[in-house]
Amino acid sequence: MMIIADYLVIFAVLMCLSINRQSIFILCAFAVNECAFYLTNSDVSFSITAACCYAALAKQFSGLKYNLQMALICYSVLFWFSGLDYLAFPQETYFYVIFPYVVKFIDIYVIYHLIHKEQRNVRIHSASHCSFN
Repeated sequence: MMIIADYLVIFAVLMCLSINRQSIFILCAFAVNECAFYLTNSDVSFSITAACCYAALAKQFSGLKYNLQMALICYSVLFWFSGLDYLAFPQETYFYVIFPYVVKFIDIYVIYHLIHKEQRNVRIHSASHCSFN
């Protein structure tokens, strides 16, 4: 069920590309995460690799909106905790159960900030370039 939710998030971010070109950076982060999933052979190594990738991408994408950079950092911290959870506890924990839902919450936060346009201070000028007050 969560795989469908992952694909819906990727589709939503792809659709956000028409509104906000910073969506391409988020899509790149998701692609790196998918590559890490298929290239690693254990849950611990995947979680640590994903955490490092998200942290490195947050640092590398310095032109990204602050809120989106913080979302990448949140992904990184969350995957670090996931790696520690896999390493420390062989059985399922509460963190293991809530982890996908917290990731989806961050996904929704990212989509919101990709869609949301900040109000800019734009002055209205007439054809003769005189401002209206």
